[in-house]
Amino acid sequence: MRAAGWILADSITPSSTWEIIRSTVMKRSYPQAPVSPLLLFGRRQDFAYQQEIDGDPGQRHHVRFWKCPRGWLLPGGHQADWLAAGTYDKAVGISLFTLQFTHKIEENTDVERDHIIDTVTGADEVISVDRIKDFSTGYHSRNGGGDAIITDGHLPIVDVTEVVADEADHPERLELALDATRIYSDSHSVSEVTKTLWRQRPLQTVVGAALVLVLLLFQAWDVISMLLDWNGLRSEVVDYSSDIAAVSDDTATRIVAGFLVGLSLHIGCLQVIASTSVFRGSNRARLWILTLSTISVIVSMTNYFTGDRDLATNMYALTTIAMQVAVLLALSSDSSRMFTRFSTAALRAERQDRALED
Repeated sequence: MRAAGWILADSITPSSTWEIIRSTVMKRSYPQAPVSPLLLFGRRQDFAYQQEIDGDPGQRHHVRFWKCPRGWLLPGGHQADWLAAGTYDKAVGISLFTLQFTHKIEENTDVERDHIIDTVTGADEVISVDRIKDFSTGYHSRNGGGDAIITDGHLPIVDVTEVVADEADHPERLELALDATRIYSDSHSVSEVTKTLWRQRPLQTVVGAALVLVLLLFQAWDVISMLLDWNGLRSEVVDYSSDIAAVSDDTATRIVAGFLVGLSLHIGCLQVIASTSVFRGSNRARLWILTLSTISVIVSMTNYFTGDRDLATNMYALTTIAMQVAVLLALSSDSSRMFTRFSTAALRAERQDRALED
């Protein structure tokens, strides 16, 4: 692909997200700009290549690649190792379907298909192309973003088996296309794959881990507010401890305050550990955070429907719930799930290799 004039697109990370925003606003070139994730076989693309037009990040050719599962065949029994989807971004606009800012694609997708084939076959004469005519009935339709698309339904099969592979043109995300039990190949050690996974940490994972820490600050503020309102806390404790004559009101209040502070510190430490572990690729920590966030949202909603109607007007509480939901969405995403699963598998394999060496 590199020899054909294509550039490997960056993965979606905080830095690449900021760069695409800056390049779009300032009309600056960003040849490696990331492409949005699309799902096939239950996962996003393994990598993507693109060609920027006249240094404008809003206009570009791009093609996504997915590794086919083992034994998977196209309808009709045709075999393929990879599937690719190419589109031409002609402008940036608002999707009428999703109301999100996104690239608007060229309607005639066959033009982009033929452009990809022409550039690839022109780069190496040993590449051959076989076309399956009328693979899908030619149709007029719309994609998920609401853009109209048309195609003649022909499907090209590109044969690159005779091409001598260039190791320098090996996409780092290729390992993510492999099964978890085959996380590394003969040419890539486990430690190399692990480092690759950490470099390609998804934006959703970063956001989810960061929101957990932000929620920790909210919880710390709750504890501080409770201690500052000592009289209010004392009155609540007195209501519950009025029947206990052996303990004075002030002593009971101090005991309760100490217990709540200690419990908050304990939970806070666990949250920091879990957030750091998720950031480093722990699937167990991700599941633990998802469980706690789910419980928190359920408890808040239960309180609301059982009589705590003040929740609807409490912006602080609503913000906390919104962040809990955002954590659920971020860490339950396909990107976060795949990252933690493969990262955990890679680390497990690395530990096994070290044990065998010892």
